Amino acid sequence: MAKTTAEIIKDQLGVATRFVDDPEVTQVGTSDVMIAKPNNRRVGLVIQNLSANEIYVRPNYAASTTTGIKLLAGGSISFNFRDDFVMPTFEWHAISNSGSTNDIYVLSVEVDVNID
Repeated sequence: MAKTTAEIIKDQLGVATRFVDDPEVTQVGTSDVMIAKPNNRRVGLVIQNLSANEIYVRPNYAASTTTGIKLLAGGSISFNFRDDFVMPTFEWHAISNSGSTNDIYVLSVEVDVNID
């Protein structure tokens, strides 16, 4: 019988994982805001800019329009522990270059401590 994707991931990582759709915030304005708390169980992170404006994201420190990773309108960035080491585990901040209601979506993949 073929294995499910979850079973293959568990075989490769040695632990079960789960998706967490529970962002700190869903909108970004012209003031820095934390969009993901630090999490040592996070093995993957996706940040999607759903707005028409640029959004800047930065790990561990306040984001600004001069210090951060620029996400163009509709742009996204993703991190996983295999390629990006501890980047997914960091606290993440965001800010926009204009507007106060710029939609953002954050999705985490975490080690599921409830499944052995």
